[in-house]
Amino acid sequence: TSAGEQEIFPTAQAGMSLLVAGELDAARRAGIWMERLWSLQPEVDRRLFAVYSADLGLITEYPEQQKALYVTEKSEPWQHHFNGGIAAAFLAHLYLATGEGNWLALARSYQDFSMTTDECQFQSMQTCKSGWGSGLLYVATGEEKYRAWAARMADWFVGNQLDDGHWEDTKFWNPEPTLSDNIHVTAEFVMHVAHLISFLALPAPADAGR
Repeated sequence: TSAGEQEIFPTAQAGMSLLVAGELDAARRAGIWMERLWSLQPEVDRRLFAVYSADLGLITEYPEQQKALYVTEKSEPWQHHFNGGIAAAFLAHLYLATGEGNWLALARSYQDFSMTTDECQFQSMQTCKSGWGSGLLYVATGEEKYRAWAARMADWFVGNQLDDGHWEDTKFWNPEPTLSDNIHVTAEFVMHVAHLISFLALPAPADAGR
């Protein structure tokens, strides 16, 4: 932002783009940012603060009307529940690209935040990226808990698809979506479902759990 704030979602997106472009050192720097953000969390068993500033550090104070932009509460439904999943997805990609175990450990931490969030998260379409993180962690580790969560997320996508095949955003955030809004959400969710199909079709790696 203009205030020099950086947040999880675009950092993860940028990190994955850097990996696609072969810019491993730059992607590692995004990973280091994710590592720093995680290390500063004061109460990650309850909430995930998602924004950091070089001047102020972890942002824990913000205007109340902007709360959802700065923190993800485990116990509330209308949150940016995608934060844990997209962070895990990027970090799992970073591990798969480099073989460096610290990124796998960090991916597990962010994904565990997502997977231990209260059941209310499934009321929100913003939980969509949790399957991305768990699916890639299944690819990386072969661990059944990640496969089971990816399968649960696949069922969640199917359960929320409307009769004509499209998906819509959470009504709390967008009570009257336009056709353009629905195209945007549906295109994203088709990508997530395609990823889940490919992840779940894979056998567990031979060294699963090591």
